[in-house]
Amino acid sequence: MAVAICAVVCQLYAVAEAQHGDNPADHASEPATRSTDSHPPAAGITAPTDPHVRIEDAHMRRVIDYAVDFSPTLRELLGRLEHSDVVAYIRCDMSIASSTSGNLSFVGHAGGLRYVLIRLRHLGSKPAQAALIGHELRHAVEIADAPSVIDVATFDAEYARIGFITARQMEHTVRSYETMNAVHAGDQIRHELRQNTE
Repeated sequence: MAVAICAVVCQLYAVAEAQHGDNPADHASEPATRSTDSHPPAAGITAPTDPHVRIEDAHMRRVIDYAVDFSPTLRELLGRLEHSDVVAYIRCDMSIASSTSGNLSFVGHAGGLRYVLIRLRHLGSKPAQAALIGHELRHAVEIADAPSVIDVATFDAEYARIGFITARQMEHTVRSYETMNAVHAGDQIRHELRQNTE
């Protein structure tokens, strides 16, 4: 059985947006880290200044460029990944199920680096989008902090150890996990952006 990390929790982002007057109709997200064992994705739109966070979507890049000025938490996550052996690709994927706004997949390792792929839907507001990005980057940091994660089996074992199973399933054959560290990271980024930009 495959394992998915972090389902359900990003519905909290949608609730928070609703409380601030945004339309959360399609914001509910389930950042789900799915196990895959394939070659690292080809680099897309990647600035040479961010070799460990490779952003393949212009909208996501604009959100990060905006949010990094106001969120110390996001800056810290980016810095930790930059000084790790984990490379995180960030890609827009609107084909993700409508009940999900993001997921992080373990892709594999090669040349002394470990690769993860973050797939995200576009959300309605920059704070919500930045919170979702930060949530998934926190999962990438969790991988960086676990040098034993080198393949699908060790990835699954790590999240069985540090995560908790969520009630919602992405697919019938996929277990869904979440971690409180990722929940808190997303919440903190959204809080920092609202404090500094309102």
